[in-house]
Amino acid sequence: MADKRTEKPVTDEIATTSKDLDIFAGWLKRLENPDPVLRTEAGGKGLKLYDEVDRDPHAGAVLQTRALSVVGKEWEIIPAESTQVKGLPASSAHDKEIADFVAGVLENCNFEQARREFLEGLLYGYKTAEVLWKYDDGAVVVDRLMGKHPRRFSFTMARELRLLTPQSMIEGEEVPERKFIVFTYGDSDNPYGKGLGRKLWWPVWFKKHGIRFWLVFLEKYGMPTAVGKYPAGTPPAQQQNLLDAIDAIQNETGVKIPDTMAIDLLEATRSGNVTYEKLCDYMDRQISKAVLGQTLTTEIKGEGSYAASKTHDDVRQELVEADADLLDECLNNTLVRWIVDYNFPGVEAYPKLVTHAARKPDLKERSEIDRTVVKEIGVPVSKTYFYETYGIPEPADDEETVGGGAPAVMPLFREYQDEKDARIADELLIEKERQKFVGGYLATLSQIEGDVRADALERVVTMLEGGGALTEAQFCEKVYGIMETAYTDLDRAMIREPLKDCYAFYRLTDTALWGGDARGIGFTWGTRDERTLDFLTNIDRFHLGKFIRNDDMKGPVWTFLKEQYGEHGAALYGRTSPEVLARFRDLFSDRLGDLTDMQIRRICDTSVARMRGYGTVEQLHEAGVEYAKVVAVLDNRTSAICAEMDGKIIPVAGMYDTVTRETAMTPEDYIAYLKTETPTVTRAEGGEAIPPYHPHCRTRLVYAYEEAV
Repeated sequence: MADKRTEKPVTDEIATTSKDLDIFAGWLKRLENPDPVLRTEAGGKGLKLYDEVDRDPHAGAVLQTRALSVVGKEWEIIPAESTQVKGLPASSAHDKEIADFVAGVLENCNFEQARREFLEGLLYGYKTAEVLWKYDDGAVVVDRLMGKHPRRFSFTMARELRLLTPQSMIEGEEVPERKFIVFTYGDSDNPYGKGLGRKLWWPVWFKKHGIRFWLVFLEKYGMPTAVGKYPAGTPPAQQQNLLDAIDAIQNETGVKIPDTMAIDLLEATRSGNVTYEKLCDYMDRQISKAVLGQTLTTEIKGEGSYAASKTHDDVRQELVEADADLLDECLNNTLVRWIVDYNFPGVEAYPKLVTHAARKPDLKERSEIDRTVVKEIGVPVSKTYFYETYGIPEPADDEETVGGGAPAVMPLFREYQDEKDARIADELLIEKERQKFVGGYLATLSQIEGDVRADALERVVTMLEGGGALTEAQFCEKVYGIMETAYTDLDRAMIREPLKDCYAFYRLTDTALWGGDARGIGFTWGTRDERTLDFLTNIDRFHLGKFIRNDDMKGPVWTFLKEQYGEHGAALYGRTSPEVLARFRDLFSDRLGDLTDMQIRRICDTSVARMRGYGTVEQLHEAGVEYAKVVAVLDNRTSAICAEMDGKIIPVAGMYDTVTRETAMTPEDYIAYLKTETPTVTRAEGGEAIPPYHPHCRTRLVYAYEEAV
């Protein structure tokens, strides 16, 4: 008896589509779509039937949410691993060259739009796109990826794509190789896939007809039905007069009829708790479950919990990752390979498109674990791990750094001069003091923003608890309007006191510009300093109140609100449990926190640089010094103006006039002034522009020794 283990495998497909009793088309050479909904309800429309599903506001919104959850993720092209020689990198330089080329091709066409269109296959079962190739300096690249409606295509019994045309409406025309990409969802055996349309059609259909009957009821409820009564034997002409009188009731204030006839009004009434609105809400919930996943939060009404919401997020995250992997696999087997084959013939190992759809790690939780492992347990961990885990680029040897190591606490604004200068020693001595005030102001701004955010979110929840149907646009406008108002109504006093401590340090205590030789000068706080402090407070209050409106904030916030509306819809305003609103508030707070951290740091960085410049000039002026020297940090990040100004001697009188002029401005005037009076070398040489010359400027002023003048 033969050993079964040594027999060769059968490589042919046995259960072919031609043997499938459900989809076998007989004499037809094309494969029929086995979708049961299309077979019974399409009425000749085919896949166009599901266009009606996409037009439903709620179904369209949740489908869009699911697609954008993938499209919004970052992607990259990973080089192939064609070398396996021990001691050498898995990817060769040639592999990286190919990957970079593919990435460049995709970045220079409508790839993001195409990814969004491919994911329409989630609804239809499959989606087709035509590749428009072009030649660019001898290379074959993608000009555009043109999405095509799946109704225009069919498949042969061998699962080959065919284009339906007026000349071939049944079997379709053969299409060229490497010309059409087909993204299939839900079924590896059936090229038509198993789209969500078959699950969504009936909820959308019931909802549409429920609304139709709802409108009829509202018409009846608002306008009673008139019933005319006439005695037996009334001639047809008089019956028609009665009917005309009934019609007149709709538009006239009075009618006349013979006293032998009568008109009664029937009022529409209803009883019980079942309403058309509940029917529509129920269907919307079924749609959400079909698209975003059946979870506890979509099942529970009035008894939701944080755990249920967390479960929902986990299920949705799994769908995002699955969709991303499916789309990546499709494009890696088609478009990526085609680009490589056209431009790098003979390649056997291909690069891969990878979408980074996995949930980002909770760095706060991770940092607590790392702190325990390193400090308390004492496990040695490489610095590379921390740079990679927290996504921080490792600094070069000659690059300035923030944080880390002895002998001093490193500055938010590192202000060292050239290492040859003896002033470094004094700079180190006062650095810890400087950071106490700068860090204190940063912490205060963060606390202020956190309090304002919490208050604004409570206002949002109160508004939503008030009920009332809102469209998506109204929902976003109302919520964002509350946020804008809350940030604009900041208490000025909350900013002024911690800012005063920080500015007073630069104005009175920080003597680094004197190189350790303050010549016994005792600096004093005067009326001018109060005006400068008022100016700095107003500027920071202005920026803190306005940053919620900039594009870095508004775009992501509106996207979040649209996602929440698409996911929860009417459940967000007045017809839900407190837990749902609490979950929305917490998610919104987390999203805002992620966005505002960088904004607050930017405001603090700019503010501290500004007060440092003003404080330095005030010290020089009070000491009666005529000139100051510009010192720039010279490296590959130095700006053109800072490199040009390094070492120049500037008259203090001109800079003092600039400080006086600027601190007399309102925040609006100052913003307009910065846009029109940009720093130039000519203006800086005359003292009309003082450091910082630009955002993140590291240039500063020091006392100019007499012999340097």
